[in-house]
Amino acid sequence: PPVADPDTNPEGNIGPHGIFETYFAEIPFTLNPAQKASEYNSQDNPGGFTADAAGTLLYAIGFSMYGFASAYSMFLFAMVIITIGEMMIAPVTQATVARIAPATMRGRYMAVYGYTWILSGAIGPYMAGLIFDDPAINSQWVWYAAGLIGLVSAGLFLLLPIYEARRAKAQPVAAD
Repeated sequence: PPVADPDTNPEGNIGPHGIFETYFAEIPFTLNPAQKASEYNSQDNPGGFTADAAGTLLYAIGFSMYGFASAYSMFLFAMVIITIGEMMIAPVTQATVARIAPATMRGRYMAVYGYTWILSGAIGPYMAGLIFDDPAINSQWVWYAAGLIGLVSAGLFLLLPIYEARRAKAQPVAAD
């Protein structure tokens, strides 16, 4: 990495942490499309294509690509797709959980949401290891199954605005 030394860098465009300032200027341009898509969620557009669904769809595409990727560049491309999907999901998923949770149960809903990440990180590698170790099962099905689960999940996210609309109709309106 470049060193913040006035003798070797007379332009002085290296920041205080030894990183070229132009790197910081490029970050908004690389993240902006995913961030803008994340802002377009079901609360702003109840019948629209949510960022959760779009990000999950990208997860499904990226993980299923691992099942047929044969070159290193394909693995990298799949990881780029997965990363873009994560950039779309991360900013809005906790807000989605908070929005669908009743006010008195919000903490419990958030805890269960957190546990889904912990449990999937514990159970998923174990189950995949069992499949990879079994010679009777084609190990690529781990990735195809991840893609299928991702497609189903994206479809469920698309149904979420319908659920929210029904729930809003069923809740009594508070008197002022």
